[in-house]
Amino acid sequence: MTLDVSSPRTVAAVSEDAPRKASEAREQGADAVEVRIDMYDDADALDDVKACDALPVIVTNRPNDVQTEEERVGALVRATEHAEAVDIDVSSPSGSIDRTVDAADKNDATVIASHHDFDRTPSVDEMYTALEDAWNVGDVAKIAVMPDDEGDVLDLLRLTLEARDNGGAPFCAISMGALGSYTRFVAPLYGSCLTYASFGDGTAPGQLSVREVVEHMERFEA
Repeated sequence: MTLDVSSPRTVAAVSEDAPRKASEAREQGADAVEVRIDMYDDADALDDVKACDALPVIVTNRPNDVQTEEERVGALVRATEHAEAVDIDVSSPSGSIDRTVDAADKNDATVIASHHDFDRTPSVDEMYTALEDAWNVGDVAKIAVMPDDEGDVLDLLRLTLEARDNGGAPFCAISMGALGSYTRFVAPLYGSCLTYASFGDGTAPGQLSVREVVEHMERFEA
């Protein structure tokens, strides 16, 4: 039940009503759905994960003020039983990472090991090191960084080319915010295997809608 990342996939990120939104997002060209458990109003989004059969599911549960770390990881582990992939941030405690990876292995789910920097865009070398650290944890390495200027966005795209040309494991690279929004459809052209798009309320800064991402990618591929 692994996630197919053999070619770029558009992921609809949702924070409520995942079964319905996944079905509608599929009609707009989405290839998978990310269920953001941490953004659900309900205490438990597991029922939605179980019922979400229109698209492959990525489950994500970022730290927040509502859950303890034990509760957060427990919910993620339970959801992994019904998902094609699970996202775990590499900054998580080592025990949390181990539990999540073990659950994914048990359920044949893909592990997306993610690194986020909401304050800056590190150097290309630093970002590549972050990818390598993430590859040591998961099957897919994901890096999302915040640019201060256009040069930072270009550095993210340079990283994408370097990671592709080095022939490493699958990766996802994103420059967040309005400045980096176009990387949501350009980075996949350079080797990024996942791009995240909003469907309804956005779940990250700079997300474009599923329809926008799909239309832009189709235009470049034509």
